[in-house]
Amino acid sequence: MCTVIKRQADNLKFLEDTRQHMSRLPSIDPDTRTIILCGFPNVGKSSFINKVDIKPFEALSEEDKQSINSIVQWHTDRQIRDPDRPIFVEMSTVTEVGLVTVRSVACDDLLAQRVQAKIRAAALPGSNVDISNRLYIAKPKPDGNKVMSYFFCR
Repeated sequence: MCTVIKRQADNLKFLEDTRQHMSRLPSIDPDTRTIILCGFPNVGKSSFINKVDIKPFEALSEEDKQSINSIVQWHTDRQIRDPDRPIFVEMSTVTEVGLVTVRSVACDDLLAQRVQAKIRAAALPGSNVDISNRLYIAKPKPDGNKVMSYFFCR
């Protein structure tokens, strides 16, 4: 037994190093609502997260406007968007005006993507599949005069 362990020492050390490395990685739950905010260094990702005011589109430099418009053009080329739905949602992280709207839009988009993924995963070509039995819509009970919104869970 001791000889077998000695022969596998390099493999066991590799596995231990890999385990330690993976324990330092953040855990991501695929079933929670997640938004990935990415970009080059020093472009304001942390500022956005830390609630610093965002300039309105009209106040941006021409270079920033062109960058945003190219992203929007790329997105609209890939997916037909609802013409009534705004491409940009106005918000301020200082006054917190529009934060709920941004969150709602992001969650609605995420929900639509997940529903489409479930439909694609369950549907065979040419078949009509009802997935309503696999979706759950949480309907909060009224709590006094508070207005409560719906949340969709998988």
